[in-house]
Amino acid sequence: MPTPSLSRRALLAALGLGAVGAPGAACSEDGGSWRVEQGTLESEYAVGGAAGWFLARPPGGGAVPLIVLLHGTAQSAEQVLQDRGVVAAAERAGLRMALAAIDAESSYWHARDDGSDTGALVLDAFLPLLAERGVDTARPAWFGWSMGGFGALLLASRLEASGSRSGPVLMSSPAIWPSWRAAEGTIPGAFDTGADWRRQMELLADPLRAPIRIDVGRSDPFLPAVRAWAERREVDVRVAPGGHSPGFSTRLLPEQLRWLGRRTSSRRLEVK
Repeated sequence: MPTPSLSRRALLAALGLGAVGAPGAACSEDGGSWRVEQGTLESEYAVGGAAGWFLARPPGGGAVPLIVLLHGTAQSAEQVLQDRGVVAAAERAGLRMALAAIDAESSYWHARDDGSDTGALVLDAFLPLLAERGVDTARPAWFGWSMGGFGALLLASRLEASGSRSGPVLMSSPAIWPSWRAAEGTIPGAFDTGADWRRQMELLADPLRAPIRIDVGRSDPFLPAVRAWAERREVDVRVAPGGHSPGFSTRLLPEQLRWLGRRTSSRRLEVK
């Protein structure tokens, strides 16, 4: 199977990454009429013991369904809020859903040898925090980019394996690696060992009951591995012009949010 021919420097440059935002930093995007709350969650599961997070909700009050946004390698929840324009796009799409994200650094959203477990951070700490704030977390939807696309699938799989139901899963340019060596050669430390990589991939082996959408650019180096995974599980891959870049993700964002909105129990505002 072809290996993604992308260096770490090229990958980070393609994603348009700068410095990782500090947890709890001031937000320059107020989401228009949406209310944005930010904070820091202290948890044994977080990398370094604490993780920054945000929660954005539409006006009107009441419990609304949830989309968990999962960032890419070396990014943060703050960058999802500031750089991707997802809150403004959700408002324009007329969604009545909460959007939330939390920091995971470059952990690939699973338990690591350093004692952190950003998958458990989301499922066992962040979701309860959101529920306390009136968000409907019963069947969360998942939306991730690159490392976060892998994480979206992984966390939905963990949720269903526990006997709970997952909402829809949207993977945008997911970083699905064909082997541990391929991952280690590009993003050292993405997985602790080859056995670690195999354990995570085994979690993805069973089909999900939840709807899945995968968007990948035609020139994305992850495309062969994504297609191979999807074919084994009879999941369609939507291929469009573009690469592993912010431009590809930004172009698809409005339609991706509408796709998620149509597959939840959310009451929607008029779509513009």
